[in-house]
Amino acid sequence: MGAKSPSPLAAFAYNWIGGDIHGLSAFSGTLYGYVPEVTNVVTSLDNRVQRIVGDASWTGNAASSFTKAWEKDSSGATALGIVISQTGDIVNGLAVNLAKIEGALEQAADQAAKNKVPIGSDGRPPQMCLADPNAEQWRADYQQFYNDCMLEATTARTQAPVNSRRCTGRSSRRRRVIQAWRPVTTTRWPTTCVGSGHCRPAIGSTSRARSPASKPKSKRRS
Repeated sequence: MGAKSPSPLAAFAYNWIGGDIHGLSAFSGTLYGYVPEVTNVVTSLDNRVQRIVGDASWTGNAASSFTKAWEKDSSGATALGIVISQTGDIVNGLAVNLAKIEGALEQAADQAAKNKVPIGSDGRPPQMCLADPNAEQWRADYQQFYNDCMLEATTARTQAPVNSRRCTGRSSRRRRVIQAWRPVTTTRWPTTCVGSGHCRPAIGSTSRARSPASKPKSKRRS
């Protein structure tokens, strides 16, 4: 059986979230290429051991000790092939996940740029509020999405070995982050500019907290 191949990567053009994504994918392919070689060597040696013991009608304690020693070494070599393959899976999965995050961030930046938001060479939006209200809405939303993508990329790297064994929860969260970007019709993160030019949540915003009237009333004890 031939070696496994790295998974296809989502399209992206830059390197805003960091890391050599294409290099990771290529490295996983290198690891996958080692597995058949290890398997072929073990299989070949297994056959030779069988010939040495079987064809020569070698019996007795020495033959048994030799066979048991080889079986132990053979199991270790097989386990090495499994570890190499699993490591390839981890690296391959990391490359796939980072490519998805990078691609989603670049698409979001493209939409923000079309709505008059200047995007830096590193993918960052401006840290100052924009005078145009619509552009400022897009800037604020893109800033939040940028932060989410950077956090998700960092988590993907640090949790890659764990994700390979328990990937369901993390992949579902990653899908939510990647799918979170939508064209803005209303401000999801209302902001207002203060004198220094920095932004803060608009006073009276109800996007993150309920108004006092919406709080449940406490019951009085009789």
